[in-house]
Amino acid sequence: MTVIRHNENRLPRQRQRRFATIGLGSLLVVAGVILTLQRDGRMCHRLLIVGAEYADSTALAELARLDGAIDARLVADRIRRHPWIREAVGTCGKHGAVEVVVEERRPVLLVIASDGAPSHYVDAEGYRMPIAEHPNFDVPLLHGLEEAYHPVMQVKTEVVRQLAAAVGDLHDDADALISEFVITDSGVTLVTPVGGVEVLLGRDQLNDRFRSLVAFWQQAVVGSNDRTIDMIDLRFDSQIITVESDG
Repeated sequence: MTVIRHNENRLPRQRQRRFATIGLGSLLVVAGVILTLQRDGRMCHRLLIVGAEYADSTALAELARLDGAIDARLVADRIRRHPWIREAVGTCGKHGAVEVVVEERRPVLLVIASDGAPSHYVDAEGYRMPIAEHPNFDVPLLHGLEEAYHPVMQVKTEVVRQLAAAVGDLHDDADALISEFVITDSGVTLVTPVGGVEVLLGRDQLNDRFRSLVAFWQQAVVGSNDRTIDMIDLRFDSQIITVESDG
């Protein structure tokens, strides 16, 4: 086994580009239910929920179904309590229709339970969403999160919140290098989809660690057939340590 230290200052800085972590379709699925709502003296008899593609429309309707005449803003507030809903805005129109436009959360991580089964998603803000019935999201797996699932609260583990924010802001070049993450005592360990290389990212400055990984990978790994890297340690500023197989 060979341990090699690399001066990160010699690595070329990569051009940063935003990319969509997951591909989402048009959020124009509409669910309609009949309610009696009132605003400014006008009675509204129809509720239109616009933008709900992954949140269950029946569950949204149940959240909105309150007794008595109510304000459209209160309906939106109730719908906002669904774990898949990030934002909801309700208006009561002139023709008896309340329209609630929702923005859904977008997963960036899939949490895997200790038994190996998918548990729930995490978005870039650290909020957790239950597994959706139909869509499958192409997002990295996350192992080692020991917190119990709670549908309306952020993840408490600070390093996981930082990781979710960093993954939500990743660049194109980094996407191909990410398969799954493991939370350990030393922070975050990334496992690459090719070769299963372990990459130690640490507990902070994760955006910088991802940029360093892309720069090092393109310079030292891509096109190199004479070296086998088992581990990359990015936890130290201006220095990258690798463990490589001899021979």
